[in-house]
Amino acid sequence: MNEAIGLNMQSSWSTGADWLSAELRRVGEAVPRRDSYAGVDEINARLVAVASRHPQVARLRKVGNSRDGEALLCLEIEGGEEKRALVTGGPHPNEPVGGLTAVHLAETLCADEELRSSLAHSWHIVGCIDPDGARLNQGWLMRPYDRLHYARHFYRPAFIDQVEWTFPLRHKALHFDAALPETQAWMRLIDELRPTLLASLHNAEASGVFYHLSRPLPNLYPLLDDVPSWWGLALDAGVPEEPGAPLYAPGVFGRWDAADVYDHEEQLGLDAATWPAGDSSSAYAQHHGTTTLVVEVPCWSDARFSNTSPSGLQYPDVARTSDKAADAALNYLSDVLSITHDYLDTSSPYYRACTEALATHAPASPQGTYEGEPCEDHVATVAEAASLRESVHLLRLRYGGMLLRLLDSQTHRSPLPSEAARAHKELAERFAPWGHHAMAETPAPVPVQHTVATQASAVLAAAWAIANRDKLE
Repeated sequence: MNEAIGLNMQSSWSTGADWLSAELRRVGEAVPRRDSYAGVDEINARLVAVASRHPQVARLRKVGNSRDGEALLCLEIEGGEEKRALVTGGPHPNEPVGGLTAVHLAETLCADEELRSSLAHSWHIVGCIDPDGARLNQGWLMRPYDRLHYARHFYRPAFIDQVEWTFPLRHKALHFDAALPETQAWMRLIDELRPTLLASLHNAEASGVFYHLSRPLPNLYPLLDDVPSWWGLALDAGVPEEPGAPLYAPGVFGRWDAADVYDHEEQLGLDAATWPAGDSSSAYAQHHGTTTLVVEVPCWSDARFSNTSPSGLQYPDVARTSDKAADAALNYLSDVLSITHDYLDTSSPYYRACTEALATHAPASPQGTYEGEPCEDHVATVAEAASLRESVHLLRLRYGGMLLRLLDSQTHRSPLPSEAARAHKELAERFAPWGHHAMAETPAPVPVQHTVATQASAVLAAAWAIANRDKLE
């Protein structure tokens, strides 16, 4: 490349990035303040309203039905002729930030022709891909900052019931072809659109911000690094959600799908064929050359989760302590499930979620190899220590809360026999201190509008980076 031309391209790229940063800040600042998340009805109503206000550029269509017969809606917004972005909210129904992000993106893009033109994509936005699961979480959406209330109204599906993880899978000994109706609708969209960008909108509980990209995209990393700081957040530096995933940049991980998990566990000498479901949306879209961005934003966060200074604690010691506490909790919950099993509604989604985690629980080894991962011998950073302790609270509250919901619903239908009733009562008594302990260590809640701003900014940045990918190549 001619040096002068190269310098001009660099200058043009820098100018474009500066413009985009200003635009992303503007988009994020426009997110309205609110103290609750949106349920399915609000998300759908707002997408209908957007389509009604902007008929020249947007249309709403039904792309499928949920297992319970709810319509799955997709808002389509005119834009680039060749590049298409598919944005999907709620792939895990306990992660509602994406619903509000999807709506904010829809409202912003329809109203801003210059932004649409600059991003050079048409937009296809699904506000909630799992409405049935989302409705089972509606009990906490109006009080999202109270973690004990959150846990008592929480639902996270078993893998076999997760829209995100029931895409077809064929890899070595892994064979799965039982896609849920919602997953089938998502597959049809991916096959029809062959999207340039797939944005799967997730959120974590207590952590920093982190991302998964299905392929390296170096021109996007600086923006992904900057975006959280605009809204008072930081990149997560704790124990990775998927320890084997490649690290592209701080807080930016490569794809880590079912085949990757299988190969990783096979290399560790584990029984890799125990993977319980299918593949991810990212793996499916990869066949069309799609770049997938997963944006994980936290509900609760503080400076610990980005602090890489030494904690003064040995990593194996912290890992063993966390593993021991997690094992004790899961073993106890497994016992409660065993005692009450014969009286439970086995068709309940709570039953399937609890059984998957508790009936198949394998304890960590004394060497600190929770879930088969080798325990590195080094001084834990503050972030690593915080994320390991948080993992205990997450397991206790998730599965303790869902098992209580299952037992409560059974009790409402008919009284449990004495031994089962006693186990139910003891679980409620044990769950309370678990909740109070978690709340004492849970950081401050992140304002809802800041999580939405972070997620929306990252998605728009990805579209811009893809549209301008060849500028410096």
